[in-house]
Amino acid sequence: MLADGRPSSNQKLLIDHPTTGAPEHFRDMLNPSQSDFKSATRQGIFLKKRTRTEIIVEILNLCREPQPKTRLLQKTNLSWQLGTRYLDNMLSLGLIEIHHSPTKYTTTQKGNKLLDRWKALAETIQALNRF
Repeated sequence: MLADGRPSSNQKLLIDHPTTGAPEHFRDMLNPSQSDFKSATRQGIFLKKRTRTEIIVEILNLCREPQPKTRLLQKTNLSWQLGTRYLDNMLSLGLIEIHHSPTKYTTTQKGNKLLDRWKALAETIQALNRF
């Protein structure tokens, strides 16, 4: 703080914003300019939420080669609890199976069929969206 009460250049003054109640230095984050938003989306900061189907397809893709549970959860960015729920459901549906040890999972023939059908459907939808 400078002698006259102003903050020095390396300090941020925390004044509540009159409309949002947020500290003043957060105002720009609450109301980003259009160019800030475009650059943020180009950098991948704003990602859309994945659907359950997209997560299942991602797991099936990864399991084409036997994968340990930890690697699957890391690559799909799922928590242990949520990932375990997905894997248990997929095991019960016969889409994946345990491969030679209780920690490695692989896609079954039924899972591969589903994956192939999903890819064909996704390609068709993508082609329709080009118009």
